[in-house]
Amino acid sequence: MTFKVVTNSTIETNFTFAFVQVFTNLHFGADYADGATWEITSPSYSQSILDTSYLYNDYTNQTTVVDSPGWPLVDYNDHGTISQLTNVVYGFNAKMFLFYKSTAPVDDAIWVPVAVIPWSFSMVVRKTNSSILSWSKYSIAVPTVPQPSSKTYSYPYWTNNFKTVDYEFKAAN
Repeated sequence: MTFKVVTNSTIETNFTFAFVQVFTNLHFGADYADGATWEITSPSYSQSILDTSYLYNDYTNQTTVVDSPGWPLVDYNDHGTISQLTNVVYGFNAKMFLFYKSTAPVDDAIWVPVAVIPWSFSMVVRKTNSSILSWSKYSIAVPTVPQPSSKTYSYPYWTNNFKTVDYEFKAAN
């Protein structure tokens, strides 16, 4: 998904943009051939999770940002024993915020939210045989048309960061 700033500002030339993304719902689940499972679930629908960093990807003065939802479809190694991934369920709802900041005067400027775009992604895939590349999609839902942004004056709120979100791993018995 590509988010791009389109502006025709002729009023001010001393400004910069940045993006901030939060997940408003997040779920990742994986099943392994040996019976192990791995799962991440956002605490509740009312709590948001910051997508890695504030500002998104630590970039400022960007007019385009790309988010490629992905999760590696890899096996896990438990003390030298490889367990093969068999099923993956992955999905989220997110909001990408566009922030604006004046660059003159620099000392007094703060980041201000000006627009937000809600978007979502989900997939369910299953391994069809032991080959690492043999996956069959059961459902994949991605935005088909770019969603229009909405003006916003509200700052995003989050209670956790994706880097530190709790997950549950249950090894096979």
